[in-house]
Amino acid sequence: MAALLRFLMPSLRAEVSRRDLMRSTGLGRTVVEDAMRLARQLGLTRESRHPTGACGNIVEIIHPAWRGWIEQNKGGFIAPSPALPPLAEGMFTVSQARVLSALVQMMPGSLRAAVSRRELMHRTALGRTTVEDALRLARHRGVIRERRQSLPPGPNMIEIADPAWRSWIGEHRR
Repeated sequence: MAALLRFLMPSLRAEVSRRDLMRSTGLGRTVVEDAMRLARQLGLTRESRHPTGACGNIVEIIHPAWRGWIEQNKGGFIAPSPALPPLAEGMFTVSQARVLSALVQMMPGSLRAAVSRRELMHRTALGRTTVEDALRLARHRGVIRERRQSLPPGPNMIEIADPAWRSWIGEHRR
């Protein structure tokens, strides 16, 4: 829904395609369509076909309380949290960045924790392959170090290894 709001700001009405939402969130078509369907069922949004037959539909926030809250907060609640270091840009896809962001959220101040693939999949709503690819790429690029603690599918000890990442995350956690 936060990604949808980014498309709809500031007028709370815009042309939005499923493909754009999938691209901006890193989620699959089913997840995006389920979220859109739920928003319609709850009376939060209204969706209609674009009059010219373009690939996107016209989506509008219609729930008065939600409209008021969004306008009162000027959309400030949409900011991604937590952000990854600027040096992550271009290194990872949107989905991979979501996995790493969830990983950082799960870590205490030491930036080291026992983390299972299953928990990362649950927190990100991404599949096993995407989570594995993100961790493999992060290991390859020296961002994380991982040590197996138990037989799969148990948690592995993962820590942020790159000094620049450690420093940036430490500064932005305050």
